[in-house]
Amino acid sequence: MRQEQVMTLVRRKFEPDAIVRQCGVDGLAGDPMEAFNLTPVALGNCIRYLLNWKLPILFLGGGGYNVPNAARCWTYLTSLIVGKNISNDIPDNHYFTQFGPDFTIQVSPGNRPNKNTNEDIESLLHTS
Repeated sequence: MRQEQVMTLVRRKFEPDAIVRQCGVDGLAGDPMEAFNLTPVALGNCIRYLLNWKLPILFLGGGGYNVPNAARCWTYLTSLIVGKNISNDIPDNHYFTQFGPDFTIQVSPGNRPNKNTNEDIESLLHTS
Protein backbone atom coordinates (compact mmCIF):
# COMPACT_ATOMS: atom_id res chain seq x y z
CA MET A 1 0.00 0.00 0.00
CA ARG A 2 1.17 3.49 -0.79
CA GLN A 3 0.37 4.86 2.67
CA GLU A 4 2.62 2.22 4.22
CA GLN A 5 5.44 3.22 1.89
CA VAL A 6 5.06 6.86 2.90
CA MET A 7 4.92 6.06 6.62
CA THR A 8 7.97 3.80 6.34
CA LEU A 9 9.94 6.59 4.66
CA VAL A 10 8.89 9.04 7.37
CA ARG A 11 9.93 6.58 10.06
CA ARG A 12 13.34 6.06 8.46
CA LYS A 13 13.89 9.79 8.04
CA PHE A 14 12.91 10.87 11.56
CA GLU A 15 13.48 7.72 13.66
CA PRO A 16 10.79 8.69 16.19
CA ASP A 17 10.76 7.51 19.78
CA ALA A 18 7.02 8.23 19.94
CA ILE A 19 4.23 9.24 17.57
CA VAL A 20 1.39 11.74 17.76
CA ARG A 21 -1.29 10.71 15.25
CA GLN A 22 -3.99 13.26 14.52
CA CYS A 23 -7.05 11.29 13.38
CA GLY A 24 -9.00 14.04 11.68
CA VAL A 25 -12.01 12.72 9.82
CA ASP A 26 -12.94 15.66 7.61
CA GLY A 27 -11.54 13.61 4.73
CA LEU A 28 -14.27 10.99 5.10
CA ALA A 29 -16.71 10.37 2.29
CA GLY A 30 -19.84 12.37 2.99
CA ASP A 31 -18.10 15.17 4.87
CA PRO A 32 -19.31 18.65 3.89
CA MET A 33 -15.69 19.70 3.26
CA GLU A 34 -15.83 17.29 0.28
CA ALA A 35 -12.08 17.24 -0.21
CA PHE A 36 -11.45 13.50 -0.05
CA ASN A 37 -13.27 10.20 -0.21
CA LEU A 38 -11.76 8.22 2.67
CA THR A 39 -13.43 5.48 4.67
CA PRO A 40 -12.87 4.37 8.28
CA VAL A 41 -11.31 1.18 6.92
CA ALA A 42 -8.69 3.19 4.99
CA LEU A 43 -7.87 5.27 8.08
CA GLY A 44 -7.86 2.09 10.15
CA ASN A 45 -5.23 0.55 7.88
CA CYS A 46 -2.94 3.43 8.79
CA ILE A 47 -3.65 2.93 12.50
CA ARG A 48 -2.92 -0.80 12.28
CA TYR A 49 0.35 -0.15 10.50
CA LEU A 50 1.47 2.38 13.11
CA LEU A 51 0.51 0.07 15.97
CA ASN A 52 2.83 -2.57 14.53
CA TRP A 53 5.76 -0.21 15.08
CA LYS A 54 5.47 -0.87 18.83
CA LEU A 55 6.17 2.77 19.70
CA PRO A 56 4.24 4.92 22.18
CA ILE A 57 1.44 6.66 20.26
CA LEU A 58 -0.86 9.49 21.26
CA PHE A 59 -4.02 9.43 19.15
CA LEU A 60 -5.99 12.66 18.75
CA GLY A 61 -9.36 13.23 17.12
CA GLY A 62 -10.15 16.21 14.98
CA GLY A 63 -12.13 17.52 12.06
CA GLY A 64 -15.21 15.83 10.76
CA TYR A 65 -18.27 17.91 10.00
CA ASN A 66 -20.66 15.07 9.29
CA VAL A 67 -21.26 14.21 12.94
CA PRO A 68 -22.68 10.68 12.47
CA ASN A 69 -19.80 9.73 10.16
CA ALA A 70 -17.24 11.23 12.54
CA ALA A 71 -18.75 9.20 15.40
CA ARG A 72 -18.69 6.07 13.24
CA CYS A 73 -15.07 6.56 12.30
CA TRP A 74 -13.76 7.44 15.76
CA THR A 75 -15.62 4.47 17.23
CA TYR A 76 -14.07 2.17 14.65
CA LEU A 77 -10.58 3.62 15.08
CA THR A 78 -10.85 3.42 18.87
CA SER A 79 -11.81 -0.24 18.60
CA LEU A 80 -8.64 -0.89 16.59
CA ILE A 81 -6.46 1.05 19.02
CA VAL A 82 -7.73 -0.85 22.06
CA GLY A 83 -7.88 -4.17 20.22
CA LYS A 84 -11.61 -4.82 20.59
CA ASN A 85 -13.90 -6.21 17.92
CA ILE A 86 -17.15 -4.30 17.67
CA SER A 87 -20.44 -4.96 15.97
CA ASN A 88 -21.02 -3.36 12.61
CA ASP A 89 -24.53 -2.43 13.75
CA ILE A 90 -25.18 0.89 15.47
CA PRO A 91 -26.76 0.16 18.87
CA ASP A 92 -30.03 1.82 19.76
CA ASN A 93 -29.37 5.24 21.28
CA HIS A 94 -30.80 8.74 21.49
CA TYR A 95 -29.26 9.69 18.11
CA PHE A 96 -29.99 6.40 16.34
CA THR A 97 -32.02 7.96 13.51
CA GLN A 98 -29.03 10.08 12.45
CA PHE A 99 -27.16 6.90 11.45
CA GLY A 100 -29.62 5.87 8.74
CA PRO A 101 -30.34 4.59 6.28
CA ASP A 102 -28.05 1.60 6.94
CA PHE A 103 -27.43 2.03 10.71
CA THR A 104 -23.95 0.51 10.50
CA ILE A 105 -20.53 1.65 11.67
CA GLN A 106 -19.05 1.78 8.17
CA VAL A 107 -18.98 4.79 5.85
CA SER A 108 -19.29 3.93 2.18
CA PRO A 109 -17.05 5.73 -0.28
CA GLY A 110 -18.71 8.23 -2.57
CA ASN A 111 -18.26 8.81 -6.28
CA ARG A 112 -15.40 11.30 -5.94
CA PRO A 113 -12.60 10.23 -8.30
CA ASN A 114 -9.08 9.60 -7.03
CA LYS A 115 -6.95 12.19 -8.81
CA ASN A 116 -3.66 10.99 -7.31
CA THR A 117 -1.63 9.67 -10.21
CA ASN A 118 1.01 6.99 -9.78
CA GLU A 119 3.56 9.51 -11.05
CA ASP A 120 2.60 12.04 -8.37
CA ILE A 121 2.84 9.43 -5.63
CA GLU A 122 6.16 8.10 -6.92
CA SER A 123 7.59 11.61 -6.95
CA LEU A 124 6.56 12.04 -3.30
CA LEU A 125 8.12 8.73 -2.37
CA HIS A 126 11.43 9.73 -3.93
CA THR A 127 11.59 13.20 -2.40
CA SER A 128 14.09 13.37 0.43
